[in-house]
Order: sequence, then structure tokens, then C-alpha cells
Amino acid sequence: MSKIIIRRHIKNPGQFQIVSPLFIFWLLRIVASIIIEILFFQLFFHFFLKVKFFASFHETIPSHVLPQISYGLCVPFIKKESFSSRRDLTITFLVDQELHLALNLFSIRQSGCKASIVVITNQEMEFSTTAIKIMNCIEAKVVRSEFSPSFYFLMNDLKRTILIKNYLQLNIMLYDRVFYFDAFDVFFESDPFKFFNGDRLFFVQESTIKLKDQQCNKDWFLNAYDEETFESISDNLVVCSGTVAGTIKRMIQYYSVLLSLSSFRIHQLDQPQLNYIIYSGLLAKKKIPYTLFDHVGPIHTLNIGEKNYKYYFDDKRYLYVTNAAHQVAAVIHQTKNFPNILEGLYNRCNLTLYTRSCNCSDSKLDDEENAKIDTYE
Repeated sequence: MSKIIIRRHIKNPGQFQIVSPLFIFWLLRIVASIIIEILFFQLFFHFFLKVKFFASFHETIPSHVLPQISYGLCVPFIKKESFSSRRDLTITFLVDQELHLALNLFSIRQSGCKASIVVITNQEMEFSTTAIKIMNCIEAKVVRSEFSPSFYFLMNDLKRTILIKNYLQLNIMLYDRVFYFDAFDVFFESDPFKFFNGDRLFFVQESTIKLKDQQCNKDWFLNAYDEETFESISDNLVVCSGTVAGTIKRMIQYYSVLLSLSSFRIHQLDQPQLNYIIYSGLLAKKKIPYTLFDHVGPIHTLNIGEKNYKYYFDDKRYLYVTNAAHQVAAVIHQTKNFPNILEGLYNRCNLTLYTRSCNCSDSKLDDEENAKIDTYE
């Protein structure tokens, strides 16, 4: 190997010290790494101060850049990778009230998710000015359906199953993948579509607790089925019906299977029905493929799942939660049941600055359609 001769100040002038090219390479690499880290810190700190400056002095962010920097209005101010497009769909349903809807919908965009957003509701639903503005800013569509007199008396689980199935059937050519989420208590930390790959359904187990050991789920199931049926599946883990994903074809099949169950038409809660069609083998019998994520998968269900509390920037205002694997899941579910988590989410997300900066209307929805989708046999 050739050597580089470098003159050094040594005791005997005229002598030379031999330095390896490998030493020079590593020295330059270390210096370059330090420079890159300094530049990154300066850029991050500059952006952080800029957002704090805007918030402190009640200024605004240019509306045209909001879609690109939504993550910069939500602690920890880290841009997330997108795994979705407008041909993917996030869909939810609500009537009567919009509890935490604005926060939850905003979280979709700050998470990096680029999927289309559809909110299904009835004709009478009135949204707050904040919710209207947020929905306009994130380009969400509101689909209103008239409800027949008999439809009004159905429980919400059965209503949403019928409405979403019919909406998906009408729009089967528009979307590839679908993620249904409960409107009131789901927050997107990162893009969940990263995990929804393949022509199948995707379900999530809530924890390591079995059906027979979770009283609420046990009661729901025994209200819909007899003791013998429950005993046949009771050693399995609880699966959540509040977050379900799949290709649009498989989602239509899923809702169709639910609606084919006479027990669902009578008792009208979907969670016992979901656990039944999985653990009884009904989905497998109908050759509908699915993936069953465990409790440390892409969705963290809070009620009976393990929860670990941490704080961004060592600031107790910015609480976040990790699962049993000490990871932040792509989606956290059932947030409304935990005031400390909900408070942390509102503290982390600067909805005031976002709505103040957006030029959209807060009185009229930009994308709203009427659809007769309450029909069922």
C-alpha cells in the first residue's frame, strides 16, 4: 500500500512521519459527520423556533404550504413517510355529535397519510366551524344519506355497516385499499397503509387478554350467541371492530358477511360478530383471506392494551403512549377514554394555528354529496 508523507513539527527537523490513507479517510469522515449533524440540528431548531414564533405572535403560515408542513404543527415535528395515495381511502361514520373529530382528521394528514378521507353522516348532522374548516383544509368529503324512519331506530354499529358497505359498492372503481376507523377516538401517528399490503382483510387483537377473561366482550358475545358457541371460541384473544382495513373488494365482502348474520340484525353490535366470523372459521370457509395483527402491530387499542407513558422534549404537556413493545403504533385507538392521553394529543397538535392559517371556509363544506345509501334487505 502506498504511503502519504506529511511534514510534521518534530524534534529532529528534516524527518517525516508516515500517515496511512485510511487514517485520513476516517478523519475526514468524522469531520463530515459532525458538520452534517450541526447543519441538521440548525435546520430542525430553526423550523421549531419558526413554528413557535408563529404560534406566540398569533401570525399565520402561508396557506399553500400547509399540506406540506402539517407535521410541523404537531409534536415531535418529524416528517413521516407516506405509504398511501388518493386511491386509498380512510372512512368513518358519525351522527349526532362530532366529539374530537377535528383533531382526529387533522392527525391523518400530519401522519404522512395521503389517502382520501370520507365522513359518512345523516342529513341532520351539523358540524362546528372548526370541524368544517379542518375538513376543507385536508380535502375531506362528507357524504350525507337520508335515513328512512325504520333506519333511525337501528343501533350505530348496524347503521355504519350498512352505510359503508353501500358506499364502497357504489365507488368500487375509485379506491384500492380502505381503512375504517371510529370517528371519535382514533389518532394517526404515522401512515397505517404501510401495513395493509395484499388482497386481504386486516384485523387487530386488542391485547393478550382472552375473550373469556374480558367481561365486557364476554357480555356482548353472550347477548348475541349462546353459551356453547361462546365456549367454542372463548380461549381466543379479543379482536377490535373499531379499526378494520383491507382492499375495497375484501371490505365489501366483510360487511356483507356481517349483514348476513341474523344475530347481527337482532343484537346490532359488531364486535361480537367480528370475533365470531374469525374464530368460528366463517371467513375461512368463505375463502376470504385476512391478516390478524397482534397487540403490538400497527394499531394500539388502549382500553385493555398495555400502555406506557412518555413525554416529548421531557415536557409533560407533550405526553405520548407506547405499546407493550415500547413502540409508538401507527394508530392509537380509544383515546377518548383516557383524559391524559387526549390532553397530550391536543397539546401536541396546534389546531389553532392550522385553522388560522388555512384560507378555507369555516361555514360551508367544499366537498359534500348526498347519497341514498341506507337501504338494506
